[in-house]
Amino acid sequence: MNRTSHAFLALLAASLIAACGGGSNPAPPAPAPTPTITSLSPTHGSTGTTITLTGTNLGNTSSVTFNGRAAFSLVVKSDSQVEAVVPALATTGAITVTTLKGQATSSTFTVDANQPPVITSFTPTTLMPGTVITMLGSHFVGTSRVNFGPLQASFTVDSDRQLRITAPVGLTAGDIAVTNQEGTTFSEAFTVDTGGANLDLWVDKVQFTQSTQTLDNKVPIVAGKAGLIRVFVLANHFNTAAPTVRVTLLNGGVPVTGYPKLVAAPRPGVPTTFGESTLDGSWNLAVPAAHLTTPAGTGYSVLAEVDPAELIPETSEVNNTATATFTSTTVPTFKTTIFPVARTTGTGNVTVGNLDQWVARLAKMFPIGSVEVTLGATFTSSVVLGS
Repeated sequence: MNRTSHAFLALLAASLIAACGGGSNPAPPAPAPTPTITSLSPTHGSTGTTITLTGTNLGNTSSVTFNGRAAFSLVVKSDSQVEAVVPALATTGAITVTTLKGQATSSTFTVDANQPPVITSFTPTTLMPGTVITMLGSHFVGTSRVNFGPLQASFTVDSDRQLRITAPVGLTAGDIAVTNQEGTTFSEAFTVDTGGANLDLWVDKVQFTQSTQTLDNKVPIVAGKAGLIRVFVLANHFNTAAPTVRVTLLNGGVPVTGYPKLVAAPRPGVPTTFGESTLDGSWNLAVPAAHLTTPAGTGYSVLAEVDPAELIPETSEVNNTATATFTSTTVPTFKTTIFPVARTTGTGNVTVGNLDQWVARLAKMFPIGSVEVTLGATFTSSVVLGS
């Protein structure tokens, strides 16, 4: 019996089990009622303040606005409670909650005077270009600029109490300046990693996996099936560097449309030993099925380059690039038919509309590309199952 037959029998068995489990198609759920807001706490606050909205029917909240300006972030705590963070440039007025069934408006929320940033700590304190710094403090929502001396840095506001900052090229020892509309605050001094002068980074391995893969990439790449590229970068000693990796997917030696792509470091510090057990040990790029069409020429390959812009000082750049070539193949469309089994209690809820759901796991687990599933004629069963 071949693999296709096994998969077909598995699908048929799943259909039989669902049918024998009984139960006709469930009635559609009752429409969700409109939301209400009964209170908010606190009733005033500055940019970055977390506001708790209490009411009813808030479970599917999609947006919260402060007098028309979208909240910095929101968290649905329960059907009766939502937390929202006051955004930068908010003004005094009502808070509006939007759900699938409508909107609810609160009483007036007063926006207090904003405060300049407060910096309590940051890590690491020894930096090199490309290091990602986690800074803790308050009043970070509304941050407009982060500077290392005259150098501007890229940053992300995670919350009102946390910033993530990338150390820029050319930095020298000093402090970090964080600016919002109310002023600028300076951190304690940082030092620059002098070990960077003898740092060496290299691409150790490139792996392309779909259903499964070995470290030497012996499993062929199947056209039309999504996959994951993992690039393993190593360093010669401990470091705080966070280099990007440029990944180019090629088909027959020609870059696939949309490539190369830049992949950010999974965490600060390039590993010094190889490890594949966790995803933060590699630079990872998801590849959609649409990017893996019919293999051409030599098939698919991946070119990986660590620190392509040469932002991190190294003893050598010659080992920053690696290419991996993969055996590539095409497989025929996997075709199967699901036959609903009808009993007096129902047909297992197999319909034309949900056929794809019945084969979704199969498509992920097996080395197949496209799947074609059809709904067969209903089979009426006279089997009586014992209790």
